[in-house]
Amino acid sequence: MNSGQAEHLPLGDVGMVAVGSAGGDLIERRPIKSRSEWLEWRMHDVTASDVSALFGAHPYGRTRLSLWAEKAGLLGGEGMADGSMLRIGRWGEAAVLEMLADERPGWIVSRPRVYLRDPSIRLGATPDAEALDPERDGLGVVQCKMLTEGVFEREWADGPPLGHQLQTLSEMMLARAAWGALAALVVARYEWRPVIFELIRHEAAEARIRAAVSRFWADFEAGLMPVLDPENDAETISRVYPRAEIKTPPLDLSGDNDLPGMLATRATLSTLIKDAVKQIENVETRVKARLGVHERGFLPGWRIAWKNEPRKGHVVEPSNPRVLRISPIKGS
Repeated sequence: MNSGQAEHLPLGDVGMVAVGSAGGDLIERRPIKSRSEWLEWRMHDVTASDVSALFGAHPYGRTRLSLWAEKAGLLGGEGMADGSMLRIGRWGEAAVLEMLADERPGWIVSRPRVYLRDPSIRLGATPDAEALDPERDGLGVVQCKMLTEGVFEREWADGPPLGHQLQTLSEMMLARAAWGALAALVVARYEWRPVIFELIRHEAAEARIRAAVSRFWADFEAGLMPVLDPENDAETISRVYPRAEIKTPPLDLSGDNDLPGMLATRATLSTLIKDAVKQIENVETRVKARLGVHERGFLPGWRIAWKNEPRKGHVVEPSNPRVLRISPIKGS
């Protein structure tokens, strides 16, 4: 794609670099010196890893509402907790780059440790690696992934998921890279399998990314809350509204035309679930009676075990969560 010519500079170059000719935008290149400073920068931007949330395609269920709540400081100030998934990604990055040294020996690959930012739309990115390929012109950006075999077969068999493509395309755009690569290690029990997908710049996709990010911030500044995604926003809603602050009078919801049907559906489903659970319990009681004092049983097509499984005792810490209770009013 050509949206104006730009000199391809290593991502590690520090400072403000003029790129392209579309509006004369400047891209900030900030060397990452501490995790806390990097996290603070990210809070003020939509980052490449979250762009897919604006298109309903985030690989880990991130939504527009959860992104909005984070930027509004409504998620309890946890930021990016260094949990197991982040550690796997961080530790696995070195393994993926080692794989690239074997699979693409002609590439010159390095880790820039830089935060890229377009201040005109508040879009940021932290590329895992940059690469130069003697067989093609210009800089390349590499995004590293660690995948289980099941995830690869379920989500990657036909190519990289849209969410990861959007992340890489955003990084390519900010780096003004000529090409990009999604490099992954598929981790099985006895082998690690390399997978490399190469991408090129995509003008239409970049225009949509820029428009979506600009729209997000315009709505954010206008105080507009994104539409709820009930399948993915349960945790976000609980964290945005952790306490009941207005106890009386109760909120009058009689003018809500959607709620009566929703609550009736909930009541029907609740009854079906209770009936199903009771039927399952009845079957299990009969199976236990058949086993008696035997720990295991078998029959064609089935294995059955009713074992004693020791469990450690534990103390439940006091808490004060909000509990939703819905019940019909008699006679209504």
